[in-house]
Amino acid sequence: GYSGLYTALKASDLMKLVDDGTAVVEFHLASPRSWAWVVTSTAVHGVLLPDRDLIEPVARGLHAHFAAMKLGPPPQAEELSRLVLTPLSPHLTAKRLVIVASGALHGVPWRMLPLSGGSNRGRTARLIDDYEIEELPSLSTVGAIRELVAGRARPTRGIAVIADPVFDT
Repeated sequence: GYSGLYTALKASDLMKLVDDGTAVVEFHLASPRSWAWVVTSTAVHGVLLPDRDLIEPVARGLHAHFAAMKLGPPPQAEELSRLVLTPLSPHLTAKRLVIVASGALHGVPWRMLPLSGGSNRGRTARLIDDYEIEELPSLSTVGAIRELVAGRARPTRGIAVIADPVFDT
């Protein structure tokens, strides 16, 4: 099984994996309450979120909006932002966010979610307006990958691959 491959990390170990200027937001959706942890190089904050039964239908509605290729801003975006981002706002002081999603939050287009109370030249401010955003499967994965490559010699040569794939038959 996976038990030999995975080791739970302490908060101090997680903080060492995070670069300065970065905040990792890891979600855990559950009932009766969900959680988010905001991990920076200097602190770990736990933030209580609503029940997964409130969050997941909104996230699924957002997925459905895009799957149906509907035009215009999805009505679920503002609600999802209110449920999962607004409670985190006091801790989102870094310029780079790394999102570790849970459940129906996987596949959420984080960059387009509105920021509460924000505006950018008369339009609603989006998360991407203020943050560089990346997604990871887990913060522990970063530690495992760094550990695996720690003993490797750096490559002495490089390669560039430029392609223009055509998938027409």
